[in-house]
Order: sequence, then structure tokens, then C-alpha cells
Amino acid sequence: MVILSLLLALAQDEIQAAIEKIRAGGTPEKLLTDRRLLDAIAEQIRLSKPCGEPVLLHLCAHGGRADADALLALLGHKTVKVAYAAVFALAPLVDDKLLALLEPRLDGSRDVELRALMVLAEARFPAAAALLEKRATRLDPADRDRSRALLRAIGACRARGTHDAVVLYYEKSDDDHAVRALGRMWEMRLDAAPLERADEIRRLSALLFIRRLALGGATSEAYCDALLRILTRDEFDKFLRDFAAEKFYARRECADAAMARGFDRAKGTRLVEAFLANPDAGLVARLLVRSPHALPKERLAALLD
Repeated sequence: MVILSLLLALAQDEIQAAIEKIRAGGTPEKLLTDRRLLDAIAEQIRLSKPCGEPVLLHLCAHGGRADADALLALLGHKTVKVAYAAVFALAPLVDDKLLALLEPRLDGSRDVELRALMVLAEARFPAAAALLEKRATRLDPADRDRSRALLRAIGACRARGTHDAVVLYYEKSDDDHAVRALGRMWEMRLDAAPLERADEIRRLSALLFIRRLALGGATSEAYCDALLRILTRDEFDKFLRDFAAEKFYARRECADAAMARGFDRAKGTRLVEAFLANPDAGLVARLLVRSPHALPKERLAALLD
């Protein structure tokens, strides 16, 4: 027993020395991701003991599911850098169990609520839709920061039950973030299965007014992004047939949306390829220079003929 106690004491001394080294800006190579070290940091957070920013960032960088409680506690940290590090550490860990632990944070202080919404937006966890639908009434033009954080999570988690609340918010605010949320909420991949009747009716209602915005005189990349996302395969094919070879007003915004990071690769590739037939030489040059999508050699060769 005496030997065991000595070994435990030595281990604790080693862990404490590692924590002190991290606090001073060093790196304890041997214990970098040691479970004992992470547990010791998590325990200090649980007991509300001061750790120092480098130690907390170390937990965010190397912690995992076992450290979820400590990471959740850091969402309310006064240092924005630490709180945001906790957000990005938690996002890949979100599952049903963590979602239940995160839910009370959605009703916490304003800062904690916004950061909890950031976690959901980064996680893109569909099961979070039910939590977001309960809170859609919080969309308020008078509080755009909170509304935009909520809209980002709604779009990322495809919380379709919030459709009416998002449309109502847009009607009161003209906030582009609502259009972005609708585009992601009703996004249809080229191989997507048909929606049920009630959902299809709501998707079509969103499509009608988003199309008007995207193809109107006040168009923007955000509007065109939402339009292109929401189109089904047949609708997308028709859009390309009708507009790819035309100098329509929103052609550049549509092209930029299709080339943007995060846009569906299959749709983006097809749009860029189709728009190579556009009579706007400047647009074609823009596509050739900026497109992240691989283009068929025969289409590129045809441009030289």
C-alpha cells in the first residue's frame, strides 16, 4: 500500500508539473494527450479552480467525449477565445446524449445560448431540429445577433418545422440570413427522394419567393445560393436549359454561389459546365479561373474552336 501511495503521489506530481508547464506556455511532450492530464484539467474546471487560458485551450485541443461536461462549462467562459475553442471542440462530439446536456445551455445566459447555437450549427446534427423548433419564436428583428445565430443553426440542422417562423421573420426584417436558412432547410440534392406532400408544399412556397428575390433587380449571391440549393433535379435541369446560355441579370451571382465553399459539388459542377455556353465572355473567364470543379476536357477544347 505504501508503494502504491508513493506511485500515485509521483503520478500526481507529474500531472501537476505538466499543467504548470502548459500554463507557462510549454508543451509536456510525454503527457500531451494523457488521459490523466486531461482528467486533472477537467476536474479543476469542475471545481471552478483557476487554470489559465493555455491550460483550458489544451483541453479544447486534445479533449474528447469524456471531457464533454468540462467543455460545456467552458461555453460560459469570460474569455471569448476559450469559449469559441470549446464550441469547435464540442461540435464533432454532438450526439443524442450530448444534445440533452446542451439543451439547458440554449436557455442559459445570452452568451452561453449563442455559443450553444454555434455548436449546433457546426455539428449539423439533424436530431437537434426539435430543440430549434421549440425556440423558433425567439426570432426577433429587434435582436439580430441572436436571430442570426438561431437561423444559422436552423439551416445547418435542417429544422423544417421552423419554416413558418423563418418566413415571418424575413417579412418583418428583410434579413438575408432567413433566406440562407430556408435554402439550407429545403436543400435538395440531385439524388434526393421526393418530399411528403406537406413538406413539398412548404418547399414550393419558399421556392416561389426565393426565385423572385434571386432573379430580381436586387439579387445577391445569398439569394442565388438559396435558389440553387432548393431546386430539385428536374427544376435544376430546367433552370440550366432556360438560363445557362442567357445574359440574365443574376448570372454572375449564380455562378459565384455554385463555386462557393460548401455548395453541393454535383450541382456546382453541372452549373459551371452549363454556364460555359454563356455569351458573357467575362463570366466564362471567371468560371475558368475560379471554378473549384473539374471540367470535362472536351468542353474546354470546344471553347477554343
